[in-house]
Amino acid sequence: MNRILDAIHFAGLAHRHRSRKVDGTPYISHPLAVGMLLQGAGATEDLVIAGILHDVLEDTRASREELKKLFGEPVLRLVEALSEKKTIANWKRRKQLYIDGIAEHGPETMMVSAADKYHNLHSMRIDHDRMGDRLWSRFNAGKEDQRWFYATLCGLFEGEPALSGLGFVAGMRQLIELVFS
Repeated sequence: MNRILDAIHFAGLAHRHRSRKVDGTPYISHPLAVGMLLQGAGATEDLVIAGILHDVLEDTRASREELKKLFGEPVLRLVEALSEKKTIANWKRRKQLYIDGIAEHGPETMMVSAADKYHNLHSMRIDHDRMGDRLWSRFNAGKEDQRWFYATLCGLFEGEPALSGLGFVAGMRQLIELVFS
């Protein structure tokens, strides 16, 4: 439990100046929600920690060395696998590489990614209910590209036997229908 609390503290500091794209809530709410989804699904401590830290390499000044020292090589490998290559400017190419990487890294990485994407979709549904299609102007890609990304990942997760029975995987398809209808 102390490692999870340490991860919450680390992520809180790393994301302290960030907010969510659409509603402006403190960004830390997202990684905490991902960690809670994973914990509720019975994930290992390392997976919960990776869920809490999944955006720190991609979006903050946190370093690989810090993560390895504080949380170990297995957590570092998971977070690296979950991090998009922001140096790739083309949105669709970057997302395709993310999808390919998640598939290559196996069920544990897919589980953390599924919790992350489920929470993103849940947030999008709330924002879409409030804003309608104006929501899509806040993203780097439009509605159809976003639908492609989430539907492709959902199909990947649904096809992984180790993820069957996870509520957030089952709920993704419904959220995709609600958000992108």
